[in-house]
Amino acid sequence: MKKSKNQLATVPLLDKANLNQINSFEIHITCPDERKNHPGQFSFLKHFPHWKLSYIKGDPLLGTGSKAYLTTHTKTLDAAKITLTNMKDLIDLYGYSILRLKIEAIVFDTKKKLTKKIK
Repeated sequence: MKKSKNQLATVPLLDKANLNQINSFEIHITCPDERKNHPGQFSFLKHFPHWKLSYIKGDPLLGTGSKAYLTTHTKTLDAAKITLTNMKDLIDLYGYSILRLKIEAIVFDTKKKLTKKIK
């Protein structure tokens, strides 16, 4: 995607005073791809349609091999913390390993679908 100067000029400068104005958070949970030993890995996600699952080979931080990535969005940091904790606990109950937990504050994003997902 070609980035225009106008788009980047709209990115807000952040400091502690306006961090609470962020209204979009992305939650990521990264797990090993265990589909060989557990063909139904994450089949329970059908009950949580707001969570998206993808499998990606190789990760710059976590190394080679396939990883499972669970992703969702919330409007508040408190909701993000609760959502992350609940899904982590569920993954733990199923006995799957977790490699990484992450919450990102979305300050700027040109992807239009994101707005539709979190309404």
